[in-house]
Amino acid sequence: MAVNAAPSGEAPAGRLAGRWVPWLVIGLWVALAAVMVPLSAKLSSVTTDRAVDTLPAGAESTKVAVLEDSLPGVNQQN
Repeated sequence: MAVNAAPSGEAPAGRLAGRWVPWLVIGLWVALAAVMVPLSAKLSSVTTDRAVDTLPAGAESTKVAVLEDSLPGVNQQN
């Protein structure tokens, strides 16, 4: 004789969790995205994209970048 794991009058745990847990996870991801997207715009104001910022101060590339910044007209694109 089979043993019923769920108490009488209640749905099995797998069936109950299968209905609302995925929606809860989706809702949490949507809420997290709603909070994080506006904050991502502020991130660009505090980051730099220059490769020279990750190099050691004594590297030749760093020295060239410092020299290049001191030259007039360095911001012009070719």
